[in-house]
Amino acid sequence: MISYPTRTVAVTTTPTNIRKTPAFANDPAAYPVAFANLRYASGGGAIEMLGGNPYARGTLTFEDNPAIAETIDVNGVTFTFIAGASTATDVHIGDTKEETAFNLMQVLNDSADADVNDATYQNDFDSNVVNVVFDVAGTGGNAFTLADSSSNAVIASGSTLSGGLGYGDGQTVDAGSDFTDVDQSNQRWAVASAGSIDLDVTDFQA
Repeated sequence: MISYPTRTVAVTTTPTNIRKTPAFANDPAAYPVAFANLRYASGGGAIEMLGGNPYARGTLTFEDNPAIAETIDVNGVTFTFIAGASTATDVHIGDTKEETAFNLMQVLNDSADADVNDATYQNDFDSNVVNVVFDVAGTGGNAFTLADSSSNAVIASGSTLSGGLGYGDGQTVDAGSDFTDVDQSNQRWAVASAGSIDLDVTDFQA
């Protein structure tokens, strides 16, 4: 068993990935982590380890190609499907629903509206789904709203994004005692209840 030098990670109220962090000279991406010992080092509040992806996310699925003048709302901003070229709030209707989904993705990613550009939009050209991921890890993204299009050609995964994790969703690392973390994934997220807390991380390789 190889024990790597202990490194210290500052954990805040925004979930922090304690694993794959190239800023550390001893980067866990460079070797397989069998387990890690985690110890609360200093700071106010408490630390929890989250057991999943902390980013709020959702989807917009094109069941059909929208009709001209059909609309869809993304976080309260209305976008209209049109026959002409796309603009800041207009989406060109393609020959297929997959093309239109791609066009919507482009319009949303190009948006300068502060209510829209808090998220990133992803779509493969041959897919009828636009994936929506809030840009900041944590529970704040769970309030980002989605809606079905006005004639239901496009169906939202829910009225808001979901799945964003924060403090209260994890397992506590107690002050003054090691927490043995057996999660071997490349990403492992920690979050603090308040302020900024130093977490000492010692990785072990089998």
